[in-house]
Amino acid sequence: MGGLPRSMEDRGRRDSTGESASEERTRAWRGLRVADLSSGIAHEVRNPLNAMAIHLEVLADKVRGVGDELAEAVRPNLEAIRNQIHRLDRLIRQFADFAQGRMPGSELSAIVETSVSLCSFPMRRRGIEAEVTGVPPVRVKGAAPLALALVETLLLGVDLAQVGSKIRIHSEKESEHIRLRFSVDSPVGRPAPERMAMVGKLLEDLGGRLDVEEGPGIFAVLSIPVEPVAV
Repeated sequence: MGGLPRSMEDRGRRDSTGESASEERTRAWRGLRVADLSSGIAHEVRNPLNAMAIHLEVLADKVRGVGDELAEAVRPNLEAIRNQIHRLDRLIRQFADFAQGRMPGSELSAIVETSVSLCSFPMRRRGIEAEVTGVPPVRVKGAAPLALALVETLLLGVDLAQVGSKIRIHSEKESEHIRLRFSVDSPVGRPAPERMAMVGKLLEDLGGRLDVEEGPGIFAVLSIPVEPVAV
């Protein structure tokens, strides 16, 4: 009578990923807190990066004042440091925007590029590269949820791809939609159905859809509505 206590219900009730309802709530809560904290952490990290960039330029000026020979000798080192500072700044900004559900701009190619950049570590860890071809200069609505769908699809590709292989993203125009076809060579297994369903729901909310298409290594086809070109 009265049923089991919630803790016992949670312990016995598991979703398709093996998580209890309690674990799922905790993970969702943690995700919200990550989003809340990401802006502040990004600010705290970017401040010292900006200071490093300023002092790097001061150092470069001082080296040039000492003599051309020394300036030329250290130039590659200064340039390497400068590039890494800019790379870190870009990644931190992209992560903070993604965590808070923001995506500056609505250009599809930029959204795809940002999504690939956010997935760079899990891809690099397995020696996987992303090969993107044919994305036209079109604009889309709902850039932030679209980025989430793209990131999830890319991470599915990481799980399916062979070590040292490629995730291929090919784009083609279809009426008022752009179809992004994701494929890998010799996929290992099949994509998780619940994760594919999440991608499909995100696309449906944008007026798009997740298609199933037969073909070598194809594991997802995202049909994305594009904004009409102003005349």
